[in-house]
Amino acid sequence: MQLYRKSLKTLLNWTVQRGVWYTEAERLRSEFEKNKDISDPALSALKLAKGEAILKKYYHPDPYIVPHDFGGSKWERNVPFPFDKIGIVHGYGPEPTYE
Repeated sequence: MQLYRKSLKTLLNWTVQRGVWYTEAERLRSEFEKNKDISDPALSALKLAKGEAILKKYYHPDPYIVPHDFGGSKWERNVPFPFDKIGIVHGYGPEPTYE
């Protein structure tokens, strides 16, 4: 399952238009569907290794990162100020009252 998800995300890095991505995702899904009934562990391990090698070959050099995720363009932008970590800088006390 992880190989399929990583493949879809890598495919999304390469195809910007969703229409093209849907077509390629269907083709990718058909490749996975062809191999879903393999019961031989050695053959499934071989297919998995081959799939991981293909994924590594097509890995995008500059993958898309969601802006709010770690490494994104908005990561830790406008971090909330830690008010519990600071004290009063100028302790002038309360305002005087004039009666």
